[in-house]
Amino acid sequence: MMNKGCSHSISKNSRWVVLIFAMVFCVFVSSEGIISQEEIDLYYANMQKEADLDGNQIEQIAIINRDYGEKFKELSKEEISRWKKIRKARSFSKDQKKTIQSLLTDSQYDRYLEFVESEGKKLRQAIKDKRKLSSTEES
Repeated sequence: MMNKGCSHSISKNSRWVVLIFAMVFCVFVSSEGIISQEEIDLYYANMQKEADLDGNQIEQIAIINRDYGEKFKELSKEEISRWKKIRKARSFSKDQKKTIQSLLTDSQYDRYLEFVESEGKKLRQAIKDKRKLSSTEES
């Protein structure tokens, strides 16, 4: 399926940030009540459309993101040095990336990365806005 020698239009650093964000998105925002389940479902529906994924692929990506998000959430609770956390997070990210790449064609993977990067910016802003609103209401 996946050609390991393909080049992607997003920089290596951007891809790492995008994948980390995708990895923790579903677990963090749903567990914190920041983003509703409907918004998460819409995110995956849009991802499926934009990257031309079939139902099985999108379901597997959602499971992968949830599983790696749980790992990242547990890592954030570990009492280890920041450096060790970063190294583990990078390892998780690489594993997640390989797993998702194995599910998709080169073209799908390129579109997946583009989608996650563009939506990631919107989602991060939505999270910031909802946090600000929550902190204002608590004051």
